Amino acid sequence: MKALMIVAVFLIGSTAFAQETKATKGERKVGEKVEIRQLDVKHTSVVGIVHHLQLKNCSLWVEVRGDGGKMIRLLPTNLPEEFLKDGIRIVFDYLKTKDKVDPSCNIESAIAVSNVKELKRTVKK
Repeated sequence: MKALMIVAVFLIGSTAFAQETKATKGERKVGEKVEIRQLDVKHTSVVGIVHHLQLKNCSLWVEVRGDGGKMIRLLPTNLPEEFLKDGIRIVFDYLKTKDKVDPSCNIESAIAVSNVKELKRTVKK
């Protein structure tokens, strides 16, 4: 009997949890069911090498090591001008964007970068 009561309380609690019970500035009614979606946003910090060449197409990309150690190309849509130097190593955070990339450039994705810093090579003494 005790187990049956626990199951009943659990089911009632689960149903109540699935409904939103607070009204928010006239957008929804109290008790109205709301669809909850998880955003697929991946925020990643990586090290990469900037490639900035004087070409008509495919003049800018950052090469990073992807899953499995494979090198991939990313197109930074907002890389600050101070980092537009061919061959420099940078560390940065990024989010994938929906910007289109030229398929002939072999670029995996367009990205928006933030927290960009140049990595200086240090020589061990």
